[in-house]
Amino acid sequence: MYPLNYSFNNSFSLTPSSSRNLSISFSPVKGTSNGVYVGKIIVKSGEKYKTIYLIINFRESSLLDINVKVLPEYKSVYSGDDIISSILLHNYGTDSGLIHADLNFSVIDFDRNVLVEYSKEGIDLGKELFFTRDFNIPKHSGNGRYILVGTLSYGNSSVFSYDYFDVVKKPVIEIVYDYSVLLIIITLMLAIGIYEFVSYRNHSRLLSKLK
Repeated sequence: MYPLNYSFNNSFSLTPSSSRNLSISFSPVKGTSNGVYVGKIIVKSGEKYKTIYLIINFRESSLLDINVKVLPEYKSVYSGDDIISSILLHNYGTDSGLIHADLNFSVIDFDRNVLVEYSKEGIDLGKELFFTRDFNIPKHSGNGRYILVGTLSYGNSSVFSYDYFDVVKKPVIEIVYDYSVLLIIITLMLAIGIYEFVSYRNHSRLLSKLK
C-alpha cells in the first residue's frame, strides 16, 4: 500500500463530441518494493473534473499467490456495513506438506490513507486454499471508492492482491404524514359519538314517558 510518486500536468483541447486516446506509462524505479500502489488521474475542464482511479500491483516472481475478490453484491455498501470477499491462496513451492504463512488485510483509500488494518493471522497452507471472509467497514468511513488489500507472506516473500468497493450515502427515508386522512377519521369518530349520544338521550326520554 504505497503512493504513486508521479505528478504531471498536460493540457489539450477537444471539440464537442470528439475524443482522444491518451497513453500513460509508469516505470518502477530501481529498488521499488513489492506492493499495491494507488493514485488518481484527474481530468479537469473549467470547474468540472473527472477522476480516474489508478491501482498498480507491483510484484516479483514468487512461489506464493493470492487472489482477493469482493463479492458483486458487496461492491456498493454503506459505512458501518460488512463486505464479503473470496480469498484464494496458492503455494507452488512444495510438493507435499504445509507451510505456515502470514495473512493480512487492510482497506485504503485513493488519498493513500489506511482506513482500517485487520489483525494479522497465521495460516497453514498446502497447495491451495479457498475461503470467504467478512470485513466490517468503519462507521466513520466517508463516501468514495476504497480497495481491500490482501497480503500473503512467507519468509522474505510477500505477494499482494486487491479489489475495490464503494461506500455510498445512505438514502434518507422521508415520512410524509397525510393529516387529511387523520382529520377524516377524527370527524367520523366524532359523528359516531354524537349519534350514539343522541340515540341514548332519545331512548332515555322515551322510557321516561312510558313510565
